Amino acid sequence: MGDYAGFAASLLRLREYSSKHRISTYEYGLTSLDALRAILIGEFTEAERLAGRALEIGEEQGDLATGVYGVQMFTIRREQGRLAEVAPLFRRFLDENPRDKAWRPGFAVIASDLGFIEAARKAFAEIAADGFAFPADAKRSLTLSYLAEVCTHLSDALEAERLYEQLLPYRDNAVLAPMATVCCGASGRYLGMLAGVIGEWSVAEEHFEAALEIDERLHAWPWLAHTKHEFALTLTARGRLADRGRAEALFAAAAASAERIGMPALHQKIRSRRH
Repeated sequence: MGDYAGFAASLLRLREYSSKHRISTYEYGLTSLDALRAILIGEFTEAERLAGRALEIGEEQGDLATGVYGVQMFTIRREQGRLAEVAPLFRRFLDENPRDKAWRPGFAVIASDLGFIEAARKAFAEIAADGFAFPADAKRSLTLSYLAEVCTHLSDALEAERLYEQLLPYRDNAVLAPMATVCCGASGRYLGMLAGVIGEWSVAEEHFEAALEIDERLHAWPWLAHTKHEFALTLTARGRLADRGRAEALFAAAAASAERIGMPALHQKIRSRRH
């Protein structure tokens, strides 16, 4: 696992090489990478501009560019607390493409985030019934991360065990969608969440500690805020008096980051808990 400085330096070198040799075919990938970087560090307004620009440049890429743009905008809108804007589009797409399972985890996340628990439960159960049978491709970790969040929200301990085993090989990695799409921070956060659902408190704590370090190194500020929030929730659920101070400090740090970056959905979750 590298760090943000290495990533930024590599991106700069690639852009300089492209400019020096006038390789126009690199422009789509570079612009999409710029959008990925902006999402990673929480510059969502700039990320939206860059994602739109990449879509324009990548017009010849067809479905590829459209798919990358869709995932980037889904990620941005989710952190902005604006998932309700894209939910009808997801629902229509799934209705029109009933055999396309690639977007079902995204719909399950939308339903879960917006409070449509029965819809989330139904979608999650359908995916689980297939044995979480997703291709072993580069976007697998992102798909599993979506399902880990829904599973945690549903407190489904049985499926949490199955998902945990599938995510475990990614424990030292970041969740990264290919073709310069998105990086959603450390995989350890999702493993920690699932371990908490199962009641493996010490294991969960180890995963969260590792995730805090990775998110910090990546400058993954939105995801670091989420890691702190989920870690605090897990410490609270463990119910030990000794954890209270750490949990409150993590809640406070997550809230401060959410307010600074512009993550109203996360900020509201933390406020609702306190009230």
